[in-house]
Amino acid sequence: GKTFRNFLSEVKDNALDAFENQDYQFVDLVKTLGIVRENNRNPLFNVVFQLDDLGVQTLKIGDLDVDYYDVQEEACQFDLILAAFTDGKKIRLNLTYATELFRRSTAEKILTWLDEILRQVVDFPEKLIGEFILWHGGLEVSTTLTEDAGSDFGF
Repeated sequence: GKTFRNFLSEVKDNALDAFENQDYQFVDLVKTLGIVRENNRNPLFNVVFQLDDLGVQTLKIGDLDVDYYDVQEEACQFDLILAAFTDGKKIRLNLTYATELFRRSTAEKILTWLDEILRQVVDFPEKLIGEFILWHGGLEVSTTLTEDAGSDFGF
């Protein structure tokens, strides 16, 4: 199995490697993969993680000052969007979800479980991923994550 620290290192390497292909057009990728597009769905992914560093609030371009503006969206463009905002001292999380797929109580459970996992990861980064435990309301929700050697996401 992998420790969280090993997994995080792999994610970092994969993310940095992805920048090598950033000039490849999204439309060309979808076409090459032969994915049928639907107007209301993203053809490749439906869950987004977004990290924003709010350390710089104002951007100066010549004589123009550009400030951060918080926009409240009416509809979620994906099934789930987890946004993390940091000011260098704290990280604030915001979960936006498609209400036709998730109830508010489900979104709240997701955030509770994420909080539990993050606390364990910070305290025990060398722990095997399959050993992390989710507790909710005093009940153990999951004791292991399944290992699947044939999956890109196997642990």
